[in-house]
Amino acid sequence: MRIKILGVAIDTYSFHEAQKQARNFFRDGKQHIIVTPNPEFLLLARRDKEFHQILNQADLSLPDGVGLIFASYFLRQPIEERITGVSFVHVICDEAERASLSVFLLGSEETVVKKAAERLQKEYPRLRIAGIKSGGVIELRIKNDELGIMDRWRYEDTGVLDTIRQAKPDILFVALGQGKQEKWIADNLQSFPSIKIAMGVGGALDYIAGAASWAPAWVRIIGLEWLWRLIHNPWRWRRILNAVIMFPLVVIYEKIFGE
Repeated sequence: MRIKILGVAIDTYSFHEAQKQARNFFRDGKQHIIVTPNPEFLLLARRDKEFHQILNQADLSLPDGVGLIFASYFLRQPIEERITGVSFVHVICDEAERASLSVFLLGSEETVVKKAAERLQKEYPRLRIAGIKSGGVIELRIKNDELGIMDRWRYEDTGVLDTIRQAKPDILFVALGQGKQEKWIADNLQSFPSIKIAMGVGGALDYIAGAASWAPAWVRIIGLEWLWRLIHNPWRWRRILNAVIMFPLVVIYEKIFGE
């Protein structure tokens, strides 16, 4: 079942059901996009129609953010379970190992993506890592594009597209940050016929690599992960403000006054 929060479709699968869905994606011979919306995604989608459309056309839209859970209960369409991008990367890698499929990691800093690949390989010894590539050059071109300097989404000269095509992975994890990674996938997925699942993973590689740390379990359970992050990463205050203050206010406003 799917519900909509601020006009963005969110799947209400349990963790087990989502895992089963990913397993089906490996077998049906089609290409699939997985997205992991959180409150910031939904706020960005309100002002970015293209991003909004990409999210709603995704084959699997997982609620990665406790704010979405609270919002779903407020809207009387409860989502029972939060499914983080990090946890689902592990799900896909576990399934890929069992099915003898390969993964490609794209994005984040070079040291982070390398460490993430090493840790995934250690945890899933039979998992085939088809390749890794830092997102540094792509990020630079995206920023240039925002200034009107570069034509949109033309990365061929970076060698990224050729590298992925030659690696022929079954799964592609893209960590370029919200909005950017989903647009990149939407624009380029058809260039990689081998790929069965492409997923925007945001900061998941940082957690897998150990470059970022989780809040304690009890903090996550009571919904105060945002406060833990604010204390440990005060420079993220704008993002936390959006997730904790702006998002609930917008949800309440839309509920009362409609879109």
